[in-house]
Amino acid sequence: MTPTIKQETQNLKGKWANLRAENPHLRIRDAAEKLNVSEAELLATEIGASVVLLEPKCARDFAGTRKNRRIMALTRNEEIVHERKGEYKNVEIMSGHAQMALAVNEDIDLRIFLVNWHFAFAVTNESQRGTMRSLQFFDIDGTAVHKVFLTEKSNLDEYEKIIEKYRHPNQNETLEFKAKPAKEAEKPDSEIDIEGFRKGWAKFKRHARFLSFDAKVRRVAREQALRVADREMAYEVDAKKFSFRVGRSRERKASDYGFRRKRGNYSDSHRSRRKSSRRARLV
Repeated sequence: MTPTIKQETQNLKGKWANLRAENPHLRIRDAAEKLNVSEAELLATEIGASVVLLEPKCARDFAGTRKNRRIMALTRNEEIVHERKGEYKNVEIMSGHAQMALAVNEDIDLRIFLVNWHFAFAVTNESQRGTMRSLQFFDIDGTAVHKVFLTEKSNLDEYEKIIEKYRHPNQNETLEFKAKPAKEAEKPDSEIDIEGFRKGWAKFKRHARFLSFDAKVRRVAREQALRVADREMAYEVDAKKFSFRVGRSRERKASDYGFRRKRGNYSDSHRSRRKSSRRARLV
């Protein structure tokens, strides 16, 4: 007999409970990896208990998030965990198919593509630091896009208002996760107009803008673009030297530009917490 979705959810919930019993401090991201599922799938097993399913459109309500006052914004990919404490101010939601939003501030600086924000949850969980409350947003495959954690300076009443306003009418809703389309294969370097690519880059004052737009038009993959770029534009350095460079810049109070890329959310700032990595590229 083929198990139903509810049976599968109960089975997953049991596996997660056993895993947490064995390792109480295991992060949900690591638990999802061990169980070969997504973070959102694990959270879905807790709907009705520690998790509230929200309507995805709540992602557009950054006005409500701003009223939470000081929060901790978290964005991560496989290489970097980026945590910033501050307030969502100067938020602008733009028109277009990507549903882009900007939150440009000294502490929290985001370029957001809401078209990739498919699922939303309000999560309450206990940790070594006490009760943690957050709004968490996920892509179509259940991968975390962005998380907003309350701090001791946040406005809990406003947080509760967001939950009440966007609470999904059916907390038993069956969530359907889908695999993201496979990435387009990288073109061989021999098929790229490298000279034209380099000349195009040289015309832009903002490197990030060129990589986002012109490189896409020329169908050059992002890391490939860094590899074939003129040395005056980008070159590879050892990750340890990169960390040293960032540290020295901070000591001199120099301005360094950091750019973290995550599907659905680009996060900018001067500081980040890097995971172990063997290589880095300077742009």
